[in-house]
Amino acid sequence: MDALTHVLRALRLEPTAFKRVALAAPWGLRLSALDHAAFHYVEQGTAWLRILDAERAQQRLLQQGDIVVVSHTAAYELLDDPPVGHGAITAMMFSELRPELPAVSPLFASIPPLIHIPGQDGRAIDWLTPPLDLIAFEDRHDYPGKDTVISRVLDILFIMVVRSWIGYANPNGGGWLNALYHPQIGQVLGCIHQQPERAWTVEDLAAVVNLSRSAFASQFTALVGEAPMTYLARWRMQLAATLLVSQPAATLEGIAQRVGYSSAYAFSKAFKRIVGVSPSAYRQLPRM
Repeated sequence: MDALTHVLRALRLEPTAFKRVALAAPWGLRLSALDHAAFHYVEQGTAWLRILDAERAQQRLLQQGDIVVVSHTAAYELLDDPPVGHGAITAMMFSELRPELPAVSPLFASIPPLIHIPGQDGRAIDWLTPPLDLIAFEDRHDYPGKDTVISRVLDILFIMVVRSWIGYANPNGGGWLNALYHPQIGQVLGCIHQQPERAWTVEDLAAVVNLSRSAFASQFTALVGEAPMTYLARWRMQLAATLLVSQPAATLEGIAQRVGYSSAYAFSKAFKRIVGVSPSAYRQLPRM
């Protein structure tokens, strides 16, 4: 299993604020996606999307069937398309998706401010149509568990959209994704993600790819953006957070051993330093 698969599996999202709206021109919305991702699907009509951050300013005309994910931006706008005319209807599906630990996930930190997947013939591309149709079906009916189904499908849909973006992303563009494609650092990332419980040292990781300690540490930091042991600790915390939520009966001692710590005390100290709260407090946080 490659490192990306591990990261996708551990990426826990909390879809919130799901809405389906129909807007008659003229209309305009000002939104923010600074600490989360915002998902939009244009079910009917057109809209202009404008990212307003000075360093990331851009605009895009969205057509019926288009999907966009906006993230890491303090302000953006969705506006009607004036040439279409007064009273023209734009229908959209919208949701916010908040990762439980945005500062820990290397994938969430790597996605750009805007992911745009154009539709085909007025619909989403074929392999994204089934989950979108299921969400729309659930929204039209009041079956028991409706909100839970929509939330789970949105989680899957986000992963599918990000996976599509990764497939078209430039592997030489730098950052964590670039590191996944690197023949040596990608191999090391795979080892870290497959065996987080192992008592890795920088020397051990360097030996995996037959590099000196200094050469490996320098290359890893340049590509990934942080030192090997820092990355390992953050990955362990994301796995631990997943276990704390998905396995409420698991003890701290058991989770500590599964993510590479010799004691619950050492694990709890590291978890609070990286995540900001203790494992016990994190387990008690309200969730959907």
